[in-house]
Amino acid sequence: MFKRISLIILSVSLLAGSLALTGCAAASSGNELSSLNGYWKSGYGDGFEISGTSYAQYDDTEKHVSFAGTIVNAPDLTADSGFLTVKITNSGTWLKTANYYYVIQWKNLSLGKVSASAANNGDYLDVKNNGMASQALAEAEYTISNGYFGYFGDYLKQ
Repeated sequence: MFKRISLIILSVSLLAGSLALTGCAAASSGNELSSLNGYWKSGYGDGFEISGTSYAQYDDTEKHVSFAGTIVNAPDLTADSGFLTVKITNSGTWLKTANYYYVIQWKNLSLGKVSASAANNGDYLDVKNNGMASQALAEAEYTISNGYFGYFGDYLKQ
């Protein structure tokens, strides 16, 4: 009888431990989905990826690089909205100026969804759209009030 009670206690303990681990995994996945870290893709196939301080914008699902660089500001990647300032290290297909600074904004971050926009004032001949010489200049220029971020695309976490 004592052996049977011990087995029941051991079984209940193992089950409780298993449920606790499952609960932790689910919470971790939720936190992961509420962070900009990772790979994001739109319904059009373009996307972006954040890993640590690395940022890459992609043209398509094959991940052809639009531009890429290093995040130089300290954004809260779990906030509902914010911006990234990126020092361009790869000019990519968008021909951003290497070693210049560029801003990306996001809003409406929720579980696995976000709206994001790369700075562009709609004038494709304006060299300002290719980056600014310093972080301070980029953050002062690339604002909604200066006519940037007119369109936000919707992205899903992959």
